[in-house]
Amino acid sequence: MPIAICFAVLAGPVVATVYGNKWIAVVPLLPWAMAWGVGASLSYAGYMLLLSRQQQRRCLFADAFFLCGTGVALAVALPLCALAQTDRIFDGGIDDHCAAGADQAVVLWKQQGLADAEVQKRYQQYLAQC
Repeated sequence: MPIAICFAVLAGPVVATVYGNKWIAVVPLLPWAMAWGVGASLSYAGYMLLLSRQQQRRCLFADAFFLCGTGVALAVALPLCALAQTDRIFDGGIDDHCAAGADQAVVLWKQQGLADAEVQKRYQQYLAQC
């Protein structure tokens, strides 16, 4: 538990040191992941204590509770994640995609990659759709 608290408090430096600055965006998620890890470890310890005391029925109820909780969490989280992902992709993403395609066409043209008439025609059709 102490290491989870340290990681949660020092999330920024930990992520920057271990993964680099490219992963700084996940810093707000690290405290939540650490909280989940602490909960899971305490749950596992309690589960093992129940099994050692021959309390299989209580373990079965705990498993059913965790299964239902996971189902509810997925039912709530997946639509929200899909909505966030859709907003991220389509909020100006199609225009960016077409601009990237146009940039690729310019680079290919300069490198004689669009020398073939059929390839030129396909790129023109692609850019016309944008």
